[in-house]
Amino acid sequence: MLIQLRKRMKNQKGFTLVELMVVIAIIGVLAAIAIPKLTSSTNAAKDAKLTADLRTVDGAIMMYYANKQAYPTASTDLSDYIKEWPKDATGTALTYAPVTAGGYNLSGKNSANTVIYSPGSNTSNGTGTGTGTGTGTGTGTGTSGS
Repeated sequence: MLIQLRKRMKNQKGFTLVELMVVIAIIGVLAAIAIPKLTSSTNAAKDAKLTADLRTVDGAIMMYYANKQAYPTASTDLSDYIKEWPKDATGTALTYAPVTAGGYNLSGKNSANTVIYSPGSNTSNGTGTGTGTGTGTGTGTGTSGS
């Protein structure tokens, strides 16, 4: 009897259907766990790249300003400083707009489709600081206690 069982085992090759189904189910569970984590990591990487690109273009604008004593009138003016105009997390080109009073606005959208401004932009959303100049006068009244 033992000899017959050994002969049967030698003739059997491959995996059973049940074994294959178990392996496929395990792979499916692992994929269901891993894919959302990879997606969120990808979005975080795109957002970090957007921040770095905004700072890089800010640097190029500052170099342009140092050389010409004026801000660029269009993004194409920066072609000597930036080889390829960067794209934001959604895949569209960063938006550059000169401001008539001096300065500029540079922005792009993050992976949540929220507009993010560069640190050097006149309009800032908390990711950087705005700049500007101005003068003014004012009057006021007050009371003092005795």
